[in-house]
Amino acid sequence: MGGTARLAGWIGLGWAVASALPALALSDSATGFGVAPPAPFVAETAPPASHDLAFGVNAPDGTPARAGTSPYLCKVGFKKSGLNSTLGQAEINKRVAGEQWREVSRKVLDRMFTITAVEPLPLGEAVGVEYQVTPKFGPGAENVRSYIALIETPKGRIMTSCATTATDWPAALPQFRAIQATISLPK
Repeated sequence: MGGTARLAGWIGLGWAVASALPALALSDSATGFGVAPPAPFVAETAPPASHDLAFGVNAPDGTPARAGTSPYLCKVGFKKSGLNSTLGQAEINKRVAGEQWREVSRKVLDRMFTITAVEPLPLGEAVGVEYQVTPKFGPGAENVRSYIALIETPKGRIMTSCATTATDWPAALPQFRAIQATISLPK
């Protein structure tokens, strides 16, 4: 076997081993909030914008494709809040499952998105809400599909937002859910 063929074999073996390994987990030691996306996705610390802490998640090979204006396929953020601090997680879950909370969330999201599906979202002891949406405006909005997940905890709110193309959406939705499932709730 020539040097080029041997090098290609080693590169292929390295890629196969790297793709089989779990992605690097990121977490905040002060809160316990974190994400450990499944391979091949990679996470990095992201500018928090409207959150206190945020992580960006991307697919190194570009599949599924990013859409919209974010530099990340998904952004997972945590916003500290004292609004739920006197409640246990079970009471918060009841409120989130209630029609009043869902109606308020729908009204907020409906300003920017057309909501196409709403599902309950269990994560550890918390139960949040998953929204599948299409943006109403923005560059190429008609070709963007988004996944938004909201989870309330006694420490604050976790929000996950992922966006891809309409073409990649059917295959991307299970991947977005898999990323969401790796989030560590704040302690």
